[in-house]
Order: sequence, then C-alpha cells, then structure tokens
Amino acid sequence: MQHACKPRLYQQLEALPEDLTGEILNGQLHAQPRPTGPHALAETELGIDIGSA
Repeated sequence: MQHACKPRLYQQLEALPEDLTGEILNGQLHAQPRPTGPHALAETELGIDIGSA
C-alpha cells in the first residue's frame, strides 16, 4: 500500500497551481506560495551571489 501513495503524491505535486511550489518530504506533500515582491528579489540576489549547484 505504501507504493500506491508515491505516484499519487507525485500527481498531486504536478497538479499544484502555478502560484504554489511544492516538495515531497518524508512521504508528505508540502506546498507553499511562490515568493513575491521583495522576497522574490532577495531569492534572485541570493541565487546570483551563491551560484548554482
């Protein structure tokens, strides 16, 4: 039964609206709003300063 939950979680993740981001952690879907305004700017600046993986 545990295996049946994983595809459903992934489908739920893919079905999230564009204004939400999500991730699956420890078998649970966690969703949160995308950053807006100053938060998005800070995220962009940090990404530039830190660089990519």
